[in-house]
Amino acid sequence: VVCCEKRKTMGQSESSQAHDGATNQFARPQIPVGKTLICIAGFKISHHTGRAQKLAVLIQKALPSTYETWFHWDWPDNFRAFLSGLQENEFKAAFEKNADHAVKGHRTSPIVWLEKSNEDGSREIIPLGGRDKFCEWVLENVVNDIEDEKAKTQITNLAKSSPGFTEVWVNEAPGTQQGATAAAAVKEEKKEEKKEEEEKKEEK
Repeated sequence: VVCCEKRKTMGQSESSQAHDGATNQFARPQIPVGKTLICIAGFKISHHTGRAQKLAVLIQKALPSTYETWFHWDWPDNFRAFLSGLQENEFKAAFEKNADHAVKGHRTSPIVWLEKSNEDGSREIIPLGGRDKFCEWVLENVVNDIEDEKAKTQITNLAKSSPGFTEVWVNEAPGTQQGATAAAAVKEEKKEEKKEEEEKKEEK
């Protein structure tokens, strides 16, 4: 089940942005049309979450032209508040289309969903569920697209097996889209600083 949501536009009021999603403080960047953003949120300490994160990273590396990643890790109370925000806002349309949607009652870590951009600027949001549902999706939709046999075998084995307790500590490195966003922000900041310096020189 897919839900479509228009991206917030410049000039939109803070109140309408808040209504648009309790998670807007963790807004995901606009993903290029044709790509899929794998989003995972969960506890900082959780072997199921650690396995999901590991899978997402490997998938993105194996198919970089198709997938990007976005992650959010937190402590239990904060994560559950974040999850409730997703269920009440971003996932709302999917739940309205399917009253029995499995993610509607999801309460555990992690939560995995996909985001895609449409030509009209809207985004498709596809709630998957926990690690188990993510693994099912990987086996059905990803592994056959991977040409590198070593990567395909590794991803398949991880998707078919249960996580071990050595994976309990989640790797908190940012997703690929978060890294790109941070780099763009730094570049813009440096650009502004240079502009200010040039303006000061002109004033002198």
